[in-house]
This record gives sequence, C-alpha cells and structure tokens, in this order.
Amino acid sequence: MLILNFNSASEFLDEIKLTNKRWGPQLGYRWIFRGHSNSDWKLLPSAFRPSGIERLLQYSQKHEHRIQERIELLKTKAMGHSGIVKMPRGESLLEAGLIWLGYRIMLREFGRLASVSGFIPWEPRFGLNNFDIQSEWNSWLSEFPGLQPDDLTTTAQHYGLPTNLLDWTYDSRNAAFFACADLQQQATTDIAVWAIDTYFEPEREIENRSFMWIWYGNPAANERLKSQRGVFTINAFAIEEFIQTGQFLDISQKYRDSEFSNRLLKFVLAGSERNRLIELLWREGVTWTALFPEVRSCVCDIELLPTLPSYSKGCDD
Repeated sequence: MLILNFNSASEFLDEIKLTNKRWGPQLGYRWIFRGHSNSDWKLLPSAFRPSGIERLLQYSQKHEHRIQERIELLKTKAMGHSGIVKMPRGESLLEAGLIWLGYRIMLREFGRLASVSGFIPWEPRFGLNNFDIQSEWNSWLSEFPGLQPDDLTTTAQHYGLPTNLLDWTYDSRNAAFFACADLQQQATTDIAVWAIDTYFEPEREIENRSFMWIWYGNPAANERLKSQRGVFTINAFAIEEFIQTGQFLDISQKYRDSEFSNRLLKFVLAGSERNRLIELLWREGVTWTALFPEVRSCVCDIELLPTLPSYSKGCDD
C-alpha cells in the first residue's frame, strides 16, 4: 500500500484529480475514492466500528439466550451428522450472531417506520417479527450469506444508521471535500483521501480473502447518491473474519500484506492546509450544497465561509 504525504493543498489536489496520469488513460470507473477528516481513521463500515456494534446490540441483546440455544443445537447436529451441517469455528460466534440479528432488526424497524410514514414503499419483510428473522439463523451459519445490501440499506446509510456499507465516490474531489470540510475536527488534524482500484480477479482475490463487493445502489432513486457520484464497498468476508478473529478487519489491513496491496493508495495532507483545500474545492464548485442539494446544505456552506483564507482576509466581492 502506497502512502503519499503532502504539505501543500494545491499539490495534494493536483495529485488526486482524475486528470492526473496516475489514474491511467481509461475513462471508465475503475478507481473510487473516500475522504477521512482524520488520517488515522480506519476503512471500516459504521456497523463494524465499536460505536456501531454497541448500537446494533441494543436491538438483539434480549434474544441472546435464543441464539445461544440455536448455536448449541447446531453443534449437536454437526457432531452427529458430520459433513451435513457446516459449523463455523471461532470464539466469537455468539457475538457475531447478535450483531447480525441486531442489524436485521434495525433495518426492519427503519423500513417499517419509513414506509408507514409515506417515505418508502411497504415491503412484506417489514411485518416480520424478531423470531421470524431468527428462523434464517440456521442457513446463515451454514452458508455465510453475509449482510446483503439493497435500496433500504443505502437509504439507512445516508441518514446515519450503522450499516455494512462503506461510502466511496468516483470523484476524488468529492472525497477531498468530505475529508476537509468537517468543522468538528481540529484544524491541525491531518486528513486523508483513500483510493482503491476496483479491478479484480475473483478467483485469486476470493482465495486471498481480499475481495470487496462493489454496491452501486440506485442513483435514480437516491438524490444524494447521484449528486455525490457515490458507490459502496462491502467486505464479503466480514462476519466470517469476525467469528475467526474476534474483530472486523478494515480494508487497509486486508490489503496491506496481500499481493494486491498496490491497489490501495492513501494521500495524506497536513491539517494546517485544511482550510486552503476547502477554498480550492469551493472554487471548483465542490460544496455542501452541490453534494447535498437541499436548503440545509446552504447553511453548512455559509458556516464554512469564515474558514476560507481569502474570505478571512476581507475579500467580500
């Protein structure tokens, strides 16, 4: 994995722009980008961060005894019918089950409330109770289908619920804006833009457990996804890895020591250049209002104005 450090906002922006020869001559959508307002942050979906896990467990904790019963039942079947029941090995099976169930319950409750409120169409799965969802547990343990995304997951992600999706964009400037425009972060904190090459060789990468699913969502039905040129990645082996290791691995961990490490790049900019980068992006039309086309975004942009170097010098024309 290549890490490049910069002390100049203009040099940083020139390096990550799609016009840079680094990204190759093709005009396709091969590279995707993600911005972090703290360069130390991991490439980990919100559902798999400590705070996200804590939120998911709130939905499933009361069902712990039922999940434990199912695990013990499957263990018994696995011992008595070798080869018929595939039993995952690992110390974190129960917690993985609670995370999985909490995730399903959270999405179901979100879908139910959003649909009865008239924001999205009703779906039969919104009427399932917790125990209907648990009936899928046996097949999950045997087949590892993971947490498959859909339009509901995309909507939940955009409005702040913890999901297994990790946001990316095809426009590196958008990623840079998300990295530098967070006023919650200290101005001295270094920022980062990650880039990943989405070209893959399925057989080799699945064997090496470095495979990432790409989820495109439905931009036609999601204004934010369309305006941000957004796309998502999903770690196809996240739950399985958690069961085996007791932790969720971020993308950089998976790529760092693999033969595909050259497909992941990290561009780091000194925090002192954060405001200068905001201004450069502003001049290119990359703003909150452009990325989130709604009135609230105009307020966010106005709050950014005093941080721009030229504005703070008294330029008002």
